[in-house]
Amino acid sequence: PGHGDVAVDSHYDLPVINKSKESLDTLELYPFKKLFEAGVGSAMIAHLAIPAIDNRTNRPTSLSVYNVTNLMREEMGYDGLTFTDALEMKGVAKFFGGGEAAVEALIAGNDMLCLPESVPVTIDAVKKAIKEKRLGWDDIDKKVRRVLHAKFSLGLDKPQVIDTTNLLEDLNKNTDDLRRKVAANVVTVLRNTAGLLPFVAGERTAYVGIGTTVANTFGKRLAADFKADTFLLDHKATAAQAATLLNAVKEGNYNRVVIGLHNYSHRPTNNYGISKAAIDLVNNLQDQNALTFVFGNVYAAQNFCNASTVVAMYEDDDAFQNAAADFLQGGLAAKGTLPVTVCDVRYGTGIALNSFIPVGNSPEWAPVDAIAQEGLAKKAYPGAVVLAVQNGVIKYHKAFGRYEFDSSSKPVSLESIYDLASVTKISATTVGVMKLYEEGKLDLDKTLGDYLPITRGTDKAPLLIKDVLLH
Repeated sequence: PGHGDVAVDSHYDLPVINKSKESLDTLELYPFKKLFEAGVGSAMIAHLAIPAIDNRTNRPTSLSVYNVTNLMREEMGYDGLTFTDALEMKGVAKFFGGGEAAVEALIAGNDMLCLPESVPVTIDAVKKAIKEKRLGWDDIDKKVRRVLHAKFSLGLDKPQVIDTTNLLEDLNKNTDDLRRKVAANVVTVLRNTAGLLPFVAGERTAYVGIGTTVANTFGKRLAADFKADTFLLDHKATAAQAATLLNAVKEGNYNRVVIGLHNYSHRPTNNYGISKAAIDLVNNLQDQNALTFVFGNVYAAQNFCNASTVVAMYEDDDAFQNAAADFLQGGLAAKGTLPVTVCDVRYGTGIALNSFIPVGNSPEWAPVDAIAQEGLAKKAYPGAVVLAVQNGVIKYHKAFGRYEFDSSSKPVSLESIYDLASVTKISATTVGVMKLYEEGKLDLDKTLGDYLPITRGTDKAPLLIKDVLLH
């Protein structure tokens, strides 16, 4: 618990998490509780020093009976297999050598040992621990039975042949749709102090892509949707190259600058692989009405705590880059919240922004504008809101006219709410009649009585179908 919130890589040293037990219970342990309640079958124990769980000096949670047995099994009710993280990692090997890590891991309650430094040395150490009565054969037998039970429950006692034909395609056939759905729901606005969001169309825009040397999906969308000029800076660029780019952007006199931080490491080593030149460039662009999009590990946003507009996107593939562009275009709302605390923005928070921005200014939507305006001119209605959505993304969203025909009436906005009474006549009945007519199953010149026996003998029977449709 809390492994995502450490400054040290357990491959190289033992990370310390100084959080209270109460804090762990309310945040870090919560997802594990839910997983255990759902019956997850196995868990790997990380090498972390968490004094609130075990206050012994340099005692990793993987070697802690207070963590593996007392907390997980007894307090949280976990009954599955427990694996240690790799015992060759410095987070544990630095303090427990010569097979001692394996012995302590078994004493703690682990069932399986992952990558001990030396298997022969480990076996000898375990035998010695049994001889010294630090471990008992009953302990070993219990662990073996748990492993065998897990194998049996998975059917591994019987030979299984897996057909690998198109395996990769089959495993990932629904991945793209899932990623698009996730991306559409996680747009997280950390800051909007300059009021640059929601985005306003028609202003001169520059896109500065950091970490890429070719136009990516986000850059292409900005160019297509907002006619943005593109500037690119590789993570290996020098300070001089960054300064040249900065001057070029400033000389362009843009109304706003969209910055995309791409292709950086998800690990904190070397500041996620983001160069000082890149960080300085982002910070120096902030006086240019900059909007900074962080595509990847959100902790990287800590380099830009003074930025006035920051949006976290968490991943850097086409799905998330398209979602960012859809958000700027007004097709998506910002409803994500931070999973961690970044700068002074606490976890669980995020600035919610609705998608109430006019969308659909491209030429292909002009006929829709014309129809809406024609209805106003002919006084078919005083006002209207037209919305078109495809695959969960708003493609067209505009408001027309007023609430009433009176010119002093309140103008209709994208947030106006209309009663949907009788909408089924259009969306269901009319469409159904059209289909039946097209298939030759319905004659518009026949009567209700011809088709609905229940109407026969009433004044509704002689009504023509085509007349009823006028209602």
